[in-house]
Amino acid sequence: MINLYHVSNPIFRKKILREGLLPKVGDSYIAHYEEKNIGPVIFVSTQNDYDSTYDDDRYLISLSDEEFKVLEFKIDNEVQNGLYTRHPIAKEKLELVHSGTGKSLF
Repeated sequence: MINLYHVSNPIFRKKILREGLLPKVGDSYIAHYEEKNIGPVIFVSTQNDYDSTYDDDRYLISLSDEEFKVLEFKIDNEVQNGLYTRHPIAKEKLELVHSGTGKSLF
């Protein structure tokens, strides 16, 4: 079993729990990757340590080795322990492990 983590603004919680994770071009993408133009993706981390500077929701993603291969994760050279995929991640693979407030941590 492979465990990964995804960080998201709490305003998207209901949608994520209903639909799973879908590749998008969001605020973090625009801030860090727009010039690289890698297209809509889902960013994840191999550790639960990504600091967005906000009290965001944190999801545990549990995948079998085969599911991990099918999702074709690529290494994200911009973020330590980061990976990304262009494939959706089913809601059944997600567990909300921290319900954030969305407030700034500073």
